[in-house]
Amino acid sequence: MLIEVANQWNASYWDWRTSPVITYDNAVDMLQEGQKGVHPTVKGATAEAQAIAKFVKDKKLGQHSVQPFVTQTSPQGVTQVVANPDYVVQQSQPVEQPKVQIKLTSINSSSELIGVFNSNMTLIYKALEFNFIPQTFVDLNRGSRNYIIESVNELKTLLGIKFGGISFMDNDGMEVTTDGLITPSSLEVNQVISDLNTDWTILERFINVANSI
Repeated sequence: MLIEVANQWNASYWDWRTSPVITYDNAVDMLQEGQKGVHPTVKGATAEAQAIAKFVKDKKLGQHSVQPFVTQTSPQGVTQVVANPDYVVQQSQPVEQPKVQIKLTSINSSSELIGVFNSNMTLIYKALEFNFIPQTFVDLNRGSRNYIIESVNELKTLLGIKFGGISFMDNDGMEVTTDGLITPSSLEVNQVISDLNTDWTILERFINVANSI
């Protein structure tokens, strides 16, 4: 009945029966009650949401074509073709850019610490739609240490403002957060490198999951 009504109104619809996401074979993982269940697990709900989002995007649902010109008749009965105000407004809207997926580089030695740090931070800020202003240092000293600490703390603040402590679920139904981010405040360079490499792993996963939704 629903399909018949949708066809009458020339509306798009999703038929779960012909394009199933949760099946008898995967119900053990996808449904809380197993093969006889109806309530999805986190993994099942995520899979359903991603399937629906793809369907909506592919069908361009919610979008409609606006004609650039319209016919307008004045009170005096004069008919003329004029620019469609709705079309003008639509064309002035900024085009939404695809979200950035990032690949961060591990720091392998003290000699590349600042260079890799600046490169990774630039990628992170770009993915978050902000600009990072890098600084350079001839030597690793108190100034470079303070720069790294302050930059990481500013990033943590920015993440808190942008995401407000929100966590995400990846494709495997695992929670992804930035709770484990470390401010590398050690006086030992090797520990700073280790802490930053941990941060890169957390940030790459979190940002890529967040930007894929």
